[in-house]
Amino acid sequence: MKKLTKLLSLLLVFALALGIVACSSYGKVEKALKDLGYSVVENEKQAEEYKDVIKMGRTEMQDAVPISFEQVFSAYASALSRDVKRLDLSIEEMQKLNLGGTAIGTCINATHEYVISVVDVLKEVTSLELTQAEDLVDATQNLDGFVFVSGNLKALAVTLSKIANDLRLMSSGPRTGFGEITLKPMQNGSSIMPGKVNPVIPEAISQIAYQVIGNDTTVTLSCEAGQLELNAFEPIVFRQLFESLKMLTNGIEMFKTQCIETLIVNKENCDKEVHESIGIVTALCPKMGYKKCSEIAKKALKERKRVRDVIVEEGILTKEELSKIVETGDFIVNEKDKVVNLTEAGVDKVEKFFHIDNLADAEHLEIQHHVKRQSELSHHRRFQLRRQRYIYRQSSQGLILKFYYMF
Repeated sequence: MKKLTKLLSLLLVFALALGIVACSSYGKVEKALKDLGYSVVENEKQAEEYKDVIKMGRTEMQDAVPISFEQVFSAYASALSRDVKRLDLSIEEMQKLNLGGTAIGTCINATHEYVISVVDVLKEVTSLELTQAEDLVDATQNLDGFVFVSGNLKALAVTLSKIANDLRLMSSGPRTGFGEITLKPMQNGSSIMPGKVNPVIPEAISQIAYQVIGNDTTVTLSCEAGQLELNAFEPIVFRQLFESLKMLTNGIEMFKTQCIETLIVNKENCDKEVHESIGIVTALCPKMGYKKCSEIAKKALKERKRVRDVIVEEGILTKEELSKIVETGDFIVNEKDKVVNLTEAGVDKVEKFFHIDNLADAEHLEIQHHVKRQSELSHHRRFQLRRQRYIYRQSSQGLILKFYYMF
């Protein structure tokens, strides 16, 4: 015991034990998150249900342009995959130990053999990829690593809450809201309004996120409050970290099983919204020009008519010509494999847009530019490059447009 008291400080052992537990807890969150990401895009029942459904995209809560549910959920999966990468970095950060530094990181009273071997022994005992901090004095007095890992949990919470907010909006109604999806009813929504069902699972996810964000603030302030050679506030740091980890682990599992895997896409409502929306006029810009499209949109909005009805009434295009242009296959890109079949009208638009005489004769034409870092490009230049980054090729199924995202 006397030897141990020479080599270890109580606070150091306390932090060490909790750090090892935290590594395990981070692993549980990461596993739950990967399962959620898989459910978002790979659940067979859902994939079949929303694969070809087009909904109206919105920016600043106003109608924008059509987007497929496959694209929507693929974007959610991409965001979650970034959080998985950040959790990997968090686990790596938590595995760095100041063990061997004794009181304040100077290794006082410790033998050279102990200092260089203690972490390796602990690594073997725990089966964790533990490493010794490069600077033991720094690792003893500074807790910025915990700020980093807590910040990553906050980023995850923000991602989850954003997805939950989207699902609440898309499920709003059911008659006077978006009504694009239906969430699994969990409980009666009101004691005074019969039949009302509230989106309680997404609401719970957002509340978890708010708590995690608050915990991160506590961790940040506690890590900042350290003085000189030691930070005395590790207990509250670990308490808030563990609370965030537990809430996120349980919340993610609940979100997956009670919401993501059970939601229903309302295809009829989505189709109606798309065809009645002003936003589809964007697909006509290459053929009619921005100014004319803007006039049509304003008139349709003012007279409460569909865009296609205004165009046909004014004799700009026939119903058949219009149908070819605004057919969903003409302006929706499949996010999963980045491929979409072009209609005849779509081929005509692409040929004119890129000044190509005959796209069908081009067996393999690649149009793309060397792209610099996004931060080095002007907004206008980025838009030009984004429009030009296409590849055309012939296939046995017909002409295929393949689109590659720049950033």
